[in-house]
Amino acid sequence: MQVIKLVCKQTLVNYRKPTSFKIKESYPLPPYSTVIGMVHKACNFTEYHPMKVSIQGTRQGQVSDLYTKYTFSVGKKYESDRHNLWAEDKNKNRYGITRGIGYTELLTEIDLIIHICPEDETELNSIYEGLKKPSTFLSLGRHEDLLDIVKIEIHNCIEVEEIQTRHDIYIPLETVEEYKGTIYPLTKEFYIVEKTGMRRFKKPILSKLVPIKEKLEYQIVDEENDLVVLV
Repeated sequence: MQVIKLVCKQTLVNYRKPTSFKIKESYPLPPYSTVIGMVHKACNFTEYHPMKVSIQGTRQGQVSDLYTKYTFSVGKKYESDRHNLWAEDKNKNRYGITRGIGYTELLTEIDLIIHICPEDETELNSIYEGLKKPSTFLSLGRHEDLLDIVKIEIHNCIEVEEIQTRHDIYIPLETVEEYKGTIYPLTKEFYIVEKTGMRRFKKPILSKLVPIKEKLEYQIVDEENDLVVLV
């Protein structure tokens, strides 16, 4: 089996948890759908191309960042004692907007190893070329969270009886229930709504973030002995 191996870095990044609002919390590593979306952008795919990915990495720490937050309710009229801004429609009706402060959790100095295996094997080279020469800058997380690609290669994979993890890595919960780690519901597959162009996600996959130096049995590795857990 062949996979595309992507070694990359990021300085400050937020892989936002969709359920976080007051504080924009971050996953410790990018979810499957975030990586797959990045691949689609690099290759100019306009519809979903099935693929499996393996995501692992390390981070140095995290910081909190302030941002200006605007909140409003549709149809809520402006009230001077409740709102500090307003917007006006064509009929001169004013609607209230509240401006405040929000917090974003940012991870620092991220090192990532991503493996990509398209369901259609004939797409391997086209995805490889798309990632090597993307039509626009690539990011993971927020639009401004630029992705610094260190190297990209095609690797053959082999099975080993035992291996120790070199990085934190996402592994489906059903295969690693006995190992320690935090469980996350991670989105993967999505479809694009034709009328709006918006992505809608299918049922998330329960995955465990297995930490570094954990011994695993009967796994797949690439040519540099890095673990490959395709989901």
